[in-house]
Amino acid sequence: MIKKAVYSNWSKPNNNLCAGFNTEEAFINSIRLSLLYSNKWFEETELVTDEKGYDLLINKNKLQFDNIIVCLDEINHISRRHWALGKLVACSIQNKPFMHIDNDVYWFKKPKQHLLDAEACFQNKENANDRWYKRQRVEALQDCPIKTIDYNSKRAYNCGIIGFNRLDVIKEWLSLAYDFINWYDNISNINGTLSSIMFEQYHIVQLLEKYNYNV
Repeated sequence: MIKKAVYSNWSKPNNNLCAGFNTEEAFINSIRLSLLYSNKWFEETELVTDEKGYDLLINKNKLQFDNIIVCLDEINHISRRHWALGKLVACSIQNKPFMHIDNDVYWFKKPKQHLLDAEACFQNKENANDRWYKRQRVEALQDCPIKTIDYNSKRAYNCGIIGFNRLDVIKEWLSLAYDFINWYDNISNINGTLSSIMFEQYHIVQLLEKYNYNV
């Protein structure tokens, strides 16, 4: 059963550390609100971040997590356009059931028991045939070297919420992400910052099917 909530903050992709919010204050208030409720529903909360994130969230704003792991500076050699990589790294270092919660997600009510008991759970299903996915799928079909993923598939999971009781797939998920990033940066003709929806939200569907997860 999931009793641990995990948050991640990789500073490098963020605009002035605001992670897509208009102001630092709005960003901090969002995390503070999310954490307030997570501390009600979960026995343990954890932040996985880097030195800048630690300084902002902990030293400056005094957010209260049970555990803090500062390790995401280790991926600063990766381009900032792959903004979801920090989240996958945070998931990959977990050794017990957990739910990763994005900084703009708020559990106003306790998560339902079937989610906390699930082998894996996500925010919702997504149609990977829309324009955000389609161009990347079409190009990946032509020359992406990852042969374990069928880029004809039109299915993905939104990863605003990620829950795992079974952890055996997560390191492979991260490994595929690095493979996709290498192709994206060095081989593909794609420009932009949308690789994350592929290595985060698209690959995981087929990985979980491969290992017969009950999602």
